[in-house]
Amino acid sequence: SSESTTLPVRTAYQGGTFIFIATMKYNKQPLDIPAQIAMLKGRGQNIADESLVQKVKQACKMIVGVTSVKVQRPAKKKVYDITKTKAFQEALDDVKHGRVTQYDSVDDLFNKLGIKV
Repeated sequence: SSESTTLPVRTAYQGGTFIFIATMKYNKQPLDIPAQIAMLKGRGQNIADESLVQKVKQACKMIVGVTSVKVQRPAKKKVYDITKTKAFQEALDDVKHGRVTQYDSVDDLFNKLGIKV
């Protein structure tokens, strides 16, 4: 008998497969090592031992999947100035308006707070 069974909607295949592949044409030729070193120096990089550049590049390429190595300048670190913080300014305001309590020692502080150590 060639009877077919219809599955309920809840078990029917609800989705599909979607694949999007984009390719980018990249025609720029890589720079040789001396040109890369010159470019880095032109950007302000200090390269103490130029022979290490080639060695590092070769070492990176030995890692499976690495096809190119790009050297980037590290981001400039922000200098933290605590005197510019709101908390510091509030503390200065507290001192200016006499909202500061002084103690001779930690033991003095604990005694005045009623903490027995």
